[in-house]
Amino acid sequence: TNLRNAEFMYPHEVSTDRLKKVIFRTEADLKHAVFELGEDDRFIVDPQKFYLTSFAYSPDRNCLWDYEVSYNSNEHSYIITLDFLRSPENYKHLIKINYETHKSELYTLDVHAQSGGEKYSSVTYLAERIIIKPKYMDIKSVEYLLNDNVSAIWK
Repeated sequence: TNLRNAEFMYPHEVSTDRLKKVIFRTEADLKHAVFELGEDDRFIVDPQKFYLTSFAYSPDRNCLWDYEVSYNSNEHSYIITLDFLRSPENYKHLIKINYETHKSELYTLDVHAQSGGEKYSSVTYLAERIIIKPKYMDIKSVEYLLNDNVSAIWK
């Protein structure tokens, strides 16, 4: 996620009433939209609509394909699995925990990957399980940043 060409910028809110569908390039992008905007039947994932063939072979480009987050209530920790288009080892990885009443925490991750097999017609890379233990329980949101760009957000 060095540059994101699938975005459009606007100064104010716009109506989506006339849109038939909104296409996302990855499951991670879809999950981000659902977090921000809520569920919508018009949201679909179709990576073929994007220039992923040239994107996949560009050594300076990567993106988060998908992620899974689970909460371990016994240990008060998040277990995070990240799925990338390319090997994530040459990128900056951060987790930012935003609290309701406390200052945000920022964690730098040392992400190592293994080949995850075929997905969306591209070889993907799965990061090792990452375990984060928040200091406080009043979590507002948790963000994953790839090269300082928010690539995933959840609560």
